[in-house]
Amino acid sequence: MDGRWGFVHWENILWDNKWNQGILDCVPDAFINAFTTLVKSIVNAPVSSLPQMFRFLPITNPSHPNLKRVQDSIQAKLMNETIVPCESFTSEKLFRKPHEVYKLLPSFRSILNAAKSQHVSFSTNIVSQGAYFLTSSLDEIEYHSILNFLRIRDLDPKWYVRCIASSNIVMGVSDDVYLQLLVFIADLNIQEDGRRIDTKKVKKIQFLTKIKMMNAASTSNPSFIVNVGEAYPYPSHVIAPNFVTVKLSGKNKYNMWKTQMLCLLKSHQMYGFIDGHIPRPAGNGKGKQKNPDFTAKDLWDELQHSYGPSVREQVAETKLTTRQAEIVIEVSSHEEEKTRKIPYEDFYKRRIYNCVLEGNTRSIVDQLGRFGLTPWDKLMNNGNTVLHVAVGSSTKNHELLKKLLEMTPPEYTLLDLVNSDGSGLLHVAAIGGNTEAVDMLVERNPELLLAKDKEGHTPLTLSVSNMHTETSKCLFQHMRANGYGSNYFSGESGEEIVVLAISCQDFSLANQIIRHYDAILPNSEAVLTALAQNFPRELNFWENRGDEFVDALKRTIQPYEATRDRLEEYFNWPCGHQLFITCFFLFVGLCAMKTVFYGLLKVLVGLFFEDTFYIHKDAGNLLFDVCVKILSKYNSSTYHQYYTTSTFEATRRNASTFIRCIMGLFPNAIWSTNEDGHNFIQYSVINRSEKIYNLIYEMSEHKNIYKTIKDSSGNNLLHLAARLAPTNKLNLISGAALQIQRELQWFKEVERFVCPLNRIQKNLDDETPEMVFTREHKDLVIEGESWIKKTTESYTITAALIITIVFAAAITVPGGNNQESGIPLFTNNIAFTVFAISDAISLFTAVTSLLMFLSILTARFAEQDFLFKLPTKLIIGLTMLFLSTTAMIIAFGATLFLVFGQRNLLMLIPIGALTCLPITSFVTLQFPLIMELISATYCGRIFVKEEYDYFY
Repeated sequence: MDGRWGFVHWENILWDNKWNQGILDCVPDAFINAFTTLVKSIVNAPVSSLPQMFRFLPITNPSHPNLKRVQDSIQAKLMNETIVPCESFTSEKLFRKPHEVYKLLPSFRSILNAAKSQHVSFSTNIVSQGAYFLTSSLDEIEYHSILNFLRIRDLDPKWYVRCIASSNIVMGVSDDVYLQLLVFIADLNIQEDGRRIDTKKVKKIQFLTKIKMMNAASTSNPSFIVNVGEAYPYPSHVIAPNFVTVKLSGKNKYNMWKTQMLCLLKSHQMYGFIDGHIPRPAGNGKGKQKNPDFTAKDLWDELQHSYGPSVREQVAETKLTTRQAEIVIEVSSHEEEKTRKIPYEDFYKRRIYNCVLEGNTRSIVDQLGRFGLTPWDKLMNNGNTVLHVAVGSSTKNHELLKKLLEMTPPEYTLLDLVNSDGSGLLHVAAIGGNTEAVDMLVERNPELLLAKDKEGHTPLTLSVSNMHTETSKCLFQHMRANGYGSNYFSGESGEEIVVLAISCQDFSLANQIIRHYDAILPNSEAVLTALAQNFPRELNFWENRGDEFVDALKRTIQPYEATRDRLEEYFNWPCGHQLFITCFFLFVGLCAMKTVFYGLLKVLVGLFFEDTFYIHKDAGNLLFDVCVKILSKYNSSTYHQYYTTSTFEATRRNASTFIRCIMGLFPNAIWSTNEDGHNFIQYSVINRSEKIYNLIYEMSEHKNIYKTIKDSSGNNLLHLAARLAPTNKLNLISGAALQIQRELQWFKEVERFVCPLNRIQKNLDDETPEMVFTREHKDLVIEGESWIKKTTESYTITAALIITIVFAAAITVPGGNNQESGIPLFTNNIAFTVFAISDAISLFTAVTSLLMFLSILTARFAEQDFLFKLPTKLIIGLTMLFLSTTAMIIAFGATLFLVFGQRNLLMLIPIGALTCLPITSFVTLQFPLIMELISATYCGRIFVKEEYDYFY
């Protein structure tokens, strides 16, 4: 297993190719398997070597949207892999998922390292806090972009407070480390209710340190001891920045900062809180008495109540060591009190909200009981209750919603649970597409199906508008089962749902409603108009035959699956960089072979077009059922009110299947006219709807009426074809030259259909069709001329350069000539023969290409020239230029082989690879233009005169 798998660098990916798309879809799985195998399989490698492996992650922004999709897929899959190394405090390596790992602040990591050097154990406390933090070797600045890609988060400031409060670090470290800990807490920004407090806007920060001293048997100096009941001083309220001018930003500023800080502490009689001495007050002996309502023990419980469970039972009732103190950062500001107050109620509601989002059923039940809330209590400012949040966030964890519904008494109606928008629980489930929640809620109270929000929307309406197909079908089935369908789907509300479903292309649901209920109002054309506006495009050859092979393919093809565990058992993986290359391209190779084989079978049997086929089939069935419903329910004199608008909309959108069905069931629709007096054939010419225009050839002799028909302005069919096409139709064609060519093709086709007399007839503006065409397309012809000239000039320079190069190469042959006979020295060499032939082909084709481009530059650029003459010359010139470029590169490659590869045949490999690079680039970048020109000029006929059964 040498790891030589992969795509060579000169290959260009054809993004529209289905096989290449399949291969790209396999890359994320292959990458994940290879990467996790690399990270975890190296048993003896130290943790410090793992960060280098994370450099393989695709963190840079890709240059193509398809590659961006691959990158996003890799990132999403990495979130579920236990591949991030954590601090384990043991000799064994510990890996966790990215969302379970956090980054430590560098200052706190420094404190931990200092405590560890002083033999102060801290690991047990960290583990007890339920957080895993990143290994120090990966938590470096150079890996920050990788950590952002893995979405590794910073630890919540509350975690540091909990960790320090419950640890023995305060008691065990030296004075210097203890002072560092105080500075760390001072610089820490406390987060409350998810909002960060800006300490710059706060007038003062009070560090309230409450200490209880205990009698130590090892201490003989009575000045160090204060009993619990004795008085002790409090720290003064000091604005530290007014006294300490040096910011502690590095080791070089520590000594100066320390000097100013010690001066501050001593001047305010606070130094005793640092070194353990609490001097008795001077004077008459009356010192500040201890506040019995705010002892250190009380402060401890308040801290634990804010950041975790109460630990009153765990706190000693009598004495604490010198440094076993709780440090609380208290923020006070008159401006803050005026502008914002975060009540305690908002705090615990935020905690419950986060628990619901996490989906932890046991935790949310405990939190509700702890804070005295019920599932139907309002949790958010918009009126959402706990149940609202659970319904909207429990698409995967349904046990939480089930438990909350069980906690809700049966006599409590869910209809009353609405937010400020009037949305109930079923509305939220419908918006989020939570089908399982719909089943549970409807089972609890079926009346929720008919509930409306403030805008009058029912859950089914919201589900359809958000394109949740499965949820919409579920709601519809529940409405039928509970007997709500007859009233709801009959009349205006039913028609509204049908139109909405059609607009979201949920034709299956719309068809079910049409078949079971009377969802079409008299004198309403909304349903057919919506169908015409959203009718799917016509099926191609393979899509039309996809249903014939679907069942056979499903019975014969077994999907290929290869798991990482099997491959790990089979292969003996090596270590290091070569391991990653081997693993990755092995998986890519296997997945690519599977994709190619499976994709080929799908193309052969048309399974690839299965979804498109069934969407088109559902739309056709719905159209037929709607028409049958109109035929059976209403009088023939009112039919035109339903199909007139939809017929012209379908004509504009080139939906021939729609028009066939309408004309077949409503024959009089062929004579319908719009507000301008145009029938559907005239309208198809105006809007360049070739598939509708081709229906002329499926008519009997009735089509002759269109040869002489005129509109109210005296325009015959050729006058309409002479108009400029709508902008949205022209934009579908690239290049002004091809656009004017398509316009000429339309004009010539209609000219062949109409009577010869119509070609010279004038309209009411006294203009013939040719005059109209010239006037309408004057600007487009100028643009087309400019486009062709600029394109041709660029290619002319290229052809001239190629001629210069290959002509010089033909004179100065590689290897030189025999001095006596003048015959080239490599005459008998096969590579020299390849060089000579390629050079000759390149020269002749380049000259031909140059002549063609020159003939284009000297052309007169008349309107008719854009139809065949100019495109043909451009096709010949581009084709010759492509052959010339290819032959020149081959000749150059043969020269390289003659000079460097005579004694080493392996040189043929890099030479061949480099030769393919420019050829592939030319094919990728320029060949599509050649194919588009050929297709538009010769192969891409848009007017098809095939034999059909006459539909009229």
